Amino acid sequence: GQAARQRLLFEGYVDFLLRYRTLAVILDRDVSVGRHPAIRPRLESVTARVRSVLDDDQRPVEFRVASTVAMGGIYSAVAVFPHLPDDELRAVLLDIVRRLLAPRSGRSAAPGAV
Repeated sequence: GQAARQRLLFEGYVDFLLRYRTLAVILDRDVSVGRHPAIRPRLESVTARVRSVLDDDQRPVEFRVASTVAMGGIYSAVAVFPHLPDDELRAVLLDIVRRLLAPRSGRSAAPGAV
């Protein structure tokens, strides 16, 4: 279902960025790289696919905004904390994402929230 796709997206995104930390740092520090004609279409394609998973009208707007914040935060954290071991940073990031996207008590949330 959609919740499983969203969970796998975040896990895969963290794993991808950890595997290619150098690229994350370069893109974080040099935005011109993302504007390069050979790179920009690929980044736009990936961004569109990510949005198609996260832009779930069945979820409250709070979840959709939080998921966007989480994606940016994951990216930034991988670039800012290159000294942390992969397994440690992965665990911390996924725990933060789970807490950020967890339904708040007393509010309605779609079943299966991440």
